[in-house]
Amino acid sequence: MTKKTILVAPLNWGLGHATRCVPIINALLNANFKVVLASDGLAFQFLTNEFPSLTIFELAKLDVQYAKTKYGQGFNMLKQIPKLYRFLAEDQSAIRHIAEQIEVNGIISDNRPGVYLKSIPSVYINHQLNVKSGFTSQLSSRLHQQQMKNFNEIWVPDEENDPSLSGELGHFTLKDDRFKIQYLGWLSRLKPTTNEFYYDYCAVISGPEPQRSLFEKMVEDLFLKLPGKKILISGSLSFVDQKIGFESRNMLNTTELNEIMDKSKKIICRSGYTSLMDLLRLQKPALLVPTPGQFEQEYLAKRMQELGWFLVCKQADFEQKAAAILQNIPFNKLPDFKEKEIDFSIFLK
Repeated sequence: MTKKTILVAPLNWGLGHATRCVPIINALLNANFKVVLASDGLAFQFLTNEFPSLTIFELAKLDVQYAKTKYGQGFNMLKQIPKLYRFLAEDQSAIRHIAEQIEVNGIISDNRPGVYLKSIPSVYINHQLNVKSGFTSQLSSRLHQQQMKNFNEIWVPDEENDPSLSGELGHFTLKDDRFKIQYLGWLSRLKPTTNEFYYDYCAVISGPEPQRSLFEKMVEDLFLKLPGKKILISGSLSFVDQKIGFESRNMLNTTELNEIMDKSKKIICRSGYTSLMDLLRLQKPALLVPTPGQFEQEYLAKRMQELGWFLVCKQADFEQKAAAILQNIPFNKLPDFKEKEIDFSIFLK
C-alpha cells in the first residue's frame, strides 16, 4: 500500500511553531505516513537540522518587525495588514506549486493561513481561536477566524477542559459550528530524563526582532552579576562566542536543548505558548518575561501567574527585579503533562 504524503508547514515566528510540530511529525512517521516539510528562515533551518532525511520546501518570508514599545505595537500591526495578506497569497501560490511537483494527500499548517488546498484535507494548528492584539483584538480575531474557515479541521494544542493553558485564547465561549476542533492536549518535543542539576539558571532567548536582541542583552547583563552556573541559549543562527561568567550557545537541536534544560534548576524565557508547554513537560520552575507589545504573551504570563504555575517579570522591570525573583523562585507543583494520541483519521478517508 502506497504511503500517503502529508505536508507539515509551520510559521517562522520565533521557533515555537516549528518545535511544537516535532512530536506531530514523529507521530505521522510512526503512523506510516510519508512526511514532507515547508517553512522559511530559522524554522526552515531548524527543521532541516532536526529531520535531515525529509524533503523540505522553502515558503514565503513574513517580514514583520515588532515595535520597540508596547504602546506602538497595535498601530504597528495595523500598518502591516497589507503585508500579511501578501504573505497569505505568496504561501497559497507556493503550496499550489508544491502540489504540482509532488503528490500531497494532506496538509498540516501551523499558523500559516495561506497553506491549504481545497482539494485535499487541510488542518490548521493554532492556539489563538481568539486573538489578543490590544485595541485591535476584535478585528484581529474576526480576520483570523475568516482564514480558519478554509481548513477542514482546527487542531488546538491544549486541553479542552480546565486546567487549560490557553484559557480564552484557545476556547470559544459558545460552541462555533463553523469549525471542527480537535484538542490535541499539550505538545512538547522535550521530556524529563534526569533528576541531577548542572546549571543553576538557563535562559532561552527567542522571538522576533528587535525584542529578541534587547532581551538577550538584558539576560547577559544579569548573568554577569548573578551567582551560580548559568547558560544562555540564543534562538539565533549567528555565532555565539564564550562569555565571561556564563556559557552561551546558539540554536540547539532537540537532544541538546533537552539535556541542558533538564539539568537546569530554574529557567528564564518568554511566555510563548510552546515554551510554556515545554516547561510543563519538564516540570521546571521559571521566570517568564513576556515580549512587550505581544499581547498574547502578556495574557499567557498573567494567566500563568494567576494559576500559580510560574512567576512573571515585565521586561521594563527586568534589570531591577529579575535577580531577586530568581533567587527566591518557588518550586511550584505543576499539573501533570498528559500526552494524547493524535487522531489522523482525516487523512485516511
